[in-house]
Amino acid sequence: MKGTDVKEHAELYLNTTVDDSAVLMLINESLNMIGDLALNDQEVTITTSVEGEWKPLPDDTTNVKAVYSGNNAVDDWYVRGMRIRFQRPGTYQVVIRQMIPEIESLSDEIQVHPLFKMAILSYVRGMLKMIDDDQSADGQALLAQFKEESLKAFNLLERIRNRGI
Repeated sequence: MKGTDVKEHAELYLNTTVDDSAVLMLINESLNMIGDLALNDQEVTITTSVEGEWKPLPDDTTNVKAVYSGNNAVDDWYVRGMRIRFQRPGTYQVVIRQMIPEIESLSDEIQVHPLFKMAILSYVRGMLKMIDDDQSADGQALLAQFKEESLKAFNLLERIRNRGI
């Protein structure tokens, strides 16, 4: 799904044209609110040549899930803030959970699982309603739907990941 798709859906729902910059801002707000619920796990390689050296994690890291050296799990690592430390020098594959990357333009693909599509659409529609009328019952209902859809998508993804497949 691209930002242009979200804009098209929002305009169809609202029966009016919507400013590109407003839609872009709202899409990115929704992605930041979904945050850790998206279960966006990535593997990064970190190399250290000094025992106990603190190495920076990517800025958008929300959790360190596991660490491997080759095919072997590593247990002697520590995280403090946005840094990780290993007891021995080496090259490590670090499985981290990251925030969903923001889009820079509406033509960009939104890098989130398709299950979150309805949540994003609900957020953008709801916020546009609330911007127009801060007492909008429709806007409030759509924002509540955003929360419900986000949790539903998270729960389904979590169930799938915990099945041990």
